[in-house]
Amino acid sequence: QEQIRLHEEQVLAQQEQIRLHEEQVLAQQEQIHLLKEQVQGLKDEIARLKGHNPKPKIKPSRLEQDSDKEQKQGQDEAKGKRPGSAKKSKTLKIHKTVVIQPADVPEGSRFKGYADFTVQGLIFQSHNTCYRLVAGVNYFLAPTTITFGCSSS
Repeated sequence: QEQIRLHEEQVLAQQEQIRLHEEQVLAQQEQIHLLKEQVQGLKDEIARLKGHNPKPKIKPSRLEQDSDKEQKQGQDEAKGKRPGSAKKSKTLKIHKTVVIQPADVPEGSRFKGYADFTVQGLIFQSHNTCYRLVAGVNYFLAPTTITFGCSSS
């Protein structure tokens, strides 16, 4: 029983030493932090006196906050889209439509509609032309003599 009591006293003494060391470590960490701030302030002052820019103050990363927001947003889709996420219309305003007739139409071909090709160009302003290539039952490509505003001379 005497040994147990001595052992308990040793354990209590060690626990007290550990607590004192923890307090000392925390005090030292706080002192180190304050000294680092002071050193950075002095470095900034030296840079200012030399005519250089001081170290920029960089805000902490928001990646973790953003991932939390994404998870919440995934759960609640009713809030709508974020600002600026609206997509532009994929249709162009067509200023002129040109129908291209094939040079030779095979016998027995029937008109089945058009194959549209849009060419976007500039004429001191936006000017878009839709070329409609006649397509038949027996699909054929019409030999054409169309130039697209390019001259070889």
